[in-house]
Amino acid sequence: MSCRLTLSERRVPVELIGLSVISCFRTVHMNDPVSTLHRYKLKAGSKIMMIGDDQPISDRAPAPSSSTQASTSTTSYSSTPTPAPAIKQPLTEEDLIAKISTSVNYTNETLLPMIEHYTMVAEQFIRISTASGYTVKHLETEYAKVSETLLQTLIKIDSVDCGEFVQARQHRRDAVKLVQGLMDRVDQVKERVKASTSRNVPPVQL
Repeated sequence: MSCRLTLSERRVPVELIGLSVISCFRTVHMNDPVSTLHRYKLKAGSKIMMIGDDQPISDRAPAPSSSTQASTSTTSYSSTPTPAPAIKQPLTEEDLIAKISTSVNYTNETLLPMIEHYTMVAEQFIRISTASGYTVKHLETEYAKVSETLLQTLIKIDSVDCGEFVQARQHRRDAVKLVQGLMDRVDQVKERVKASTSRNVPPVQL
C-alpha cells in the first residue's frame, strides 16, 4: 500500500508510526510517536510517500527500544555460569607439623644469628662502654628489631590450630617454648645494658 501526504505538523502524525516514508528520494522508518519531524530531517509542508500494508497500527509489533536491547544483552551476559569456588581441604597433622617446623627453622637460621649479634655488641658495650663504638641508642634499635621479630614469630606459631592432633600440639608447644626462651634471653641482655648505663652516669654536682 502507498499514498502521498503533505506534512502540516511539526510532530510525526500517528498514522505514520511504523511506516517507511520516502521523501526527497530518502527512505526513513518512523517508529517513535513523540519524535519531531526534525529528527527525521523533514519539515512541515514536505511532500512524502508512505509505503506500508493494511495491518492496523495497533497490531504491529513495536520496535525494540535501546533499553530493551541493553537488558537482553545484560541478561545473556549474566546467564554465563559462575564457576563454583574451590572447597578448601582441612590440613592433615603432617601439614600442621610442617607449618610449625617452618617457623622453627626460621628461628634457628635467621633469628638466632640476630640474637647472637645483639648479645655480642651488648657485651662489648657493657665492658668498655662508648669505646666499643656502639651507643645506647644503637643497642635500643637492635633490641627493638630482634624482640619484634621474635614476637611476630611467636604469634605465627601460636595461631596454628592443631585441633585434636596430639603430635602437632606437642610440636607447637616446643616451638613456643623455644621462642619464649629466646625472648627472655634478649630481655636479660637489655636489662644488663640498662644497669651498665646507670652505673656509668656521672654523679650530679651540687
